Amino acid sequence: MTTVRSGNASSDPRCVSALTGLLCLVGLLTGPTAQADEGGPDEYGYIWIDSNNVGGPTYAPDFTPQSSPANPLELGDDTAVTVSIGFPFQFYGETYTEMLVHSNGGITFGNDPSPLAASFWFRGSPNVSQGVSRNCNELTWPAPTIAGYWSDLNPAPSSGLDGDGGVYSSLFGVSGSRRHVVAWYQIPHFNSQGKNQFEIKLFEEDSHIEFHYVTLAGGTSFGGGRSSAIGTGGSDHELLRSCGDDTIINHTALSISQLPCDDLDLDGACAWEDCDNEDAAVYPSADEICNDVDDNCDGQIDESGAIGERTWYRDLDGDGHGAAGPSVTVQACHQPDGYAENNDDCDDGDNDTFPGAPEQCDGQDNDCDPSTIEDADSDGDDSTPCDPVPDCDDSDATLNPHDRDEDGISSCAGDCNDSVAAIRPGAAEICDGYDNDCDNRVDENPNCQDATPPGYDIPYGCILACDLAEPKSAASDRAALVLVIGLLVTFGSTRRRRRGPR
Repeated sequence: MTTVRSGNASSDPRCVSALTGLLCLVGLLTGPTAQADEGGPDEYGYIWIDSNNVGGPTYAPDFTPQSSPANPLELGDDTAVTVSIGFPFQFYGETYTEMLVHSNGGITFGNDPSPLAASFWFRGSPNVSQGVSRNCNELTWPAPTIAGYWSDLNPAPSSGLDGDGGVYSSLFGVSGSRRHVVAWYQIPHFNSQGKNQFEIKLFEEDSHIEFHYVTLAGGTSFGGGRSSAIGTGGSDHELLRSCGDDTIINHTALSISQLPCDDLDLDGACAWEDCDNEDAAVYPSADEICNDVDDNCDGQIDESGAIGERTWYRDLDGDGHGAAGPSVTVQACHQPDGYAENNDDCDDGDNDTFPGAPEQCDGQDNDCDPSTIEDADSDGDDSTPCDPVPDCDDSDATLNPHDRDEDGISSCAGDCNDSVAAIRPGAAEICDGYDNDCDNRVDENPNCQDATPPGYDIPYGCILACDLAEPKSAASDRAALVLVIGLLVTFGSTRRRRRGPR
């Protein structure tokens, strides 16, 4: 935004020497310093840029009271008058040949002759006076509007206009390059001192707009646009240069134009309106599809009404199954909270009851299948989950609460062989080829930490004492000795056979 600098030569840091102090004093006396600025684009590709920026307009007011094409308009306080533009003018996708010029510093298009509201002026945010909200955040545009300096102005002769003061309409140039200039010349604010002079220019060749500010008067109440709206607006768009801000410097200009259309994906949408200019399937007004993409560039993804929506059913008990029969439904691309993709729950008030739920011993149809008997013996072991001593696994006959070998422990309690009383948890492990203590190990050696001692061999089956195991070195030596003796015996026998009788 434009920055206004103020101060004096002695306090301004730019004044660091007598020479620069003199130059600084001259600069301060000539007025405030403006910084270049620009803004937009809005949703229709319109931007604004001021004359302090590279590429901005050149400050060059056209109107003087002596201008040959000058046409004074009969405007009083809070009034509007229809004026022919003189050429077709494009504004936000519509073509106009007439406009309404308003006493309060703006132009509108369309059939509504209502003047721009005089109640719009601004002294803080929010500000309510005489029952009218003047909050810029709630600014509404009565019609397609060009607001050069929308404020409470009074061009009525009774307001104390000086000489040629008034609002004028002028057409300059030749066909193809004409410009229509509307000038507010020496117009005061209502019941306020100071005169304002500015112009709105409409250009034929490219339908761009320029504001040229000669003088914006009004001091701390109105000066620099403090109590005005400057920009464009309508029912579906708004491009503000400022609203209620002291940002406009006298002898500057502002241009408003539409960017050229850059349609890389050839989908008919320009870059400034296309949220993905590299995907031809994505553009404003495209059909929204359930694909996790903002297809129509409205800032929403897979919103209501998208193609491919599914029906979801209210799931009150949160068990993943919606109520059977009539049910509250929604259409959505993705599963909403509190809804299921089916409606097969026979009791949507009990999260233990749904199709496929385990049947419980509660007298209820937990799995939503009336043919299922909750106390059935599914594995044929003469035990059910609903018995006083329930079956711990009704799908496995080897697991049941019966103590068939009468060793005091059932297979449900961990007996790994309920047909042999000597085999049970806690029984002594013996060398018999069985897992006597049901620890999933057979004939282990508890005195050797259930394993052969390091460096030892077990020459036969199961041993119950570590000292019965023979060290590997001794075993190796014995085996080597046996081998040597065997070789010597074989060698001696062979020699005797060779020598024979003499």
